[in-house]
Amino acid sequence: MRITGLILLGSLAAVQQQGAYKPVATNAQLMTTLIIPSSDAIFDVSVNPPKTDEAWANLENQSLILAESGNLLMMDGRAVAETLWMEESRGLVDSGEDAFKAAKAKDLKRMLEVGEDILATCARCHYQYLK
Repeated sequence: MRITGLILLGSLAAVQQQGAYKPVATNAQLMTTLIIPSSDAIFDVSVNPPKTDEAWANLENQSLILAESGNLLMMDGRAVAETLWMEESRGLVDSGEDAFKAAKAKDLKRMLEVGEDILATCARCHYQYLK
């Protein structure tokens, strides 16, 4: 039993060293296909507040896409080796998670606040990297 466990741990370490993940999309493609549409859905709340359970569920989904997109931006092969890149990507994860919680609670006020946080995170990152 112990030998099997050691072999399994050794195999997992080898997979981790090889890189279990393979980025396929570029950062620009992530922006246009995932991040911009999901953030736009959250920003749209200020002019078109959700009125149905279906609209709130859509916001939950868009919030999760945004949060997980931040994780994708931190992957090896995509991440820029700068502290700011990682901080802003992590900010996207956190803000997306906050938006998800607000959507799940159907808390319009909190959704609007989180939208402002997301906008600030995006602006800081774009200012630095879209020169």
